[in-house]
Amino acid sequence: MWANPLKHSCTCWICLEESTFNSSWIRHECGCNLQVHKLCYLHWLYRLNEDYIARTFPTKNAVLVSEDNLRRTMCYLVDGHKDFQRDVSLADIYYCLPFIKAKNSSSLIYPIGFINILGMNYSISFKLVRTPMLLPVSYAECPQCKKHIVNHQVSVTNGSMYLKVLYWSKMTIRNITIALTLAISTMNIGKWWFKLGLWQMRCIFPEKVLRIILDISTTKALDVYGETMGGISSVPQLTRFLIFGFPVYLMGIRSSFSALSRFRWLYSLFLAVRAGHYDSQNTKVLSRTLATCNICSLVHSILISPMLSRLYEYMVKSVNPYFYLTDPSLDVFPSQEYENVIIKTSWCDVLFESVVWPALGSMLGGKLFDAATWLQHTLGFQWSPAFSPNDCRMIFNFVGCGVTAIARQLLNIWATHLRVNELKQLQKSLEDEA
Repeated sequence: MWANPLKHSCTCWICLEESTFNSSWIRHECGCNLQVHKLCYLHWLYRLNEDYIARTFPTKNAVLVSEDNLRRTMCYLVDGHKDFQRDVSLADIYYCLPFIKAKNSSSLIYPIGFINILGMNYSISFKLVRTPMLLPVSYAECPQCKKHIVNHQVSVTNGSMYLKVLYWSKMTIRNITIALTLAISTMNIGKWWFKLGLWQMRCIFPEKVLRIILDISTTKALDVYGETMGGISSVPQLTRFLIFGFPVYLMGIRSSFSALSRFRWLYSLFLAVRAGHYDSQNTKVLSRTLATCNICSLVHSILISPMLSRLYEYMVKSVNPYFYLTDPSLDVFPSQEYENVIIKTSWCDVLFESVVWPALGSMLGGKLFDAATWLQHTLGFQWSPAFSPNDCRMIFNFVGCGVTAIARQLLNIWATHLRVNELKQLQKSLEDEA
């Protein structure tokens, strides 16, 4: 008698398809006992707006009023993961302040005349502003009672748990990074950046190696020097460069920004020079490890990165996303920018991932080191390397960082694939004939 009605079979009154009620359905909020698919509802709402524009603007100006522009706005308003392709602007940083409440606005750039016609005013303007975008017909009416079927904006996703977790993780990381950046900027940012670089280097290099690289008897002295800017200025210039530059070096590996990419090669050169002073039991373990990392990075830049760019290019062109105006006859994107179209990487993502990367790599490297030791004891395999256990642990730290970077890239490819399928489903729902 009191069975959950959401578990019952429902019939869409538009397409007449019958299935169990789930997140892809809408139950009428007007009180009528009707159910409708989200995609069917959106397609119907799209046709209502299309008819409204045809009646209101009989001139049918192809630039200011077009089905393509209407489709793009419709997709944007109902896209449940629209922030995947949104970059962080100064307005977003402003709205992250705790005493300022963000308004319902959008930073997506559309053709200027289209925003003004389908937005809140109907005059042509040549100034881009952050303004709410509304449809002429925001809600559809119930065929029985003529009330609004829903009183809120419907959002559409493909139901992927991985995309949902990734989406909210990126939003959380974005807000936390902006808040911490604003908080630290009010303090002595030079002192905190010095501490960050030293902490990251400690995650990768053991104490004995750091003493040689940083040319100091003990790194604990750097903790004391790092408390004041006067103490930091007393640190040798090359040592300061290595500590301050290490977070930037990691950002250069993670980011495609050309200036950071050039800096990482310059930093690698100075680090290799200092590594040449480290000689453990007549071996050049540090120099060889850094050389291997540089070779892997070079191979990635020359071979792997272009292949991945082609893959992302294929995915972008297969969906032709609504939020980016593309011309099929022209390659309007630089090849390396295709990765940053479907799921945009903002400066917040680069900063956060660069900060936690050494810690995650060191953690994973420790697990791999323990696993290798357990396998050696279990299988009875005898291996006596010509370097110390600390050096061996450092090598596994580098391996852990490499595995972490590969895993992040693979997960990003998978997320992009899922997002492309989601965009195809959303855009196709508006293109199909009713």
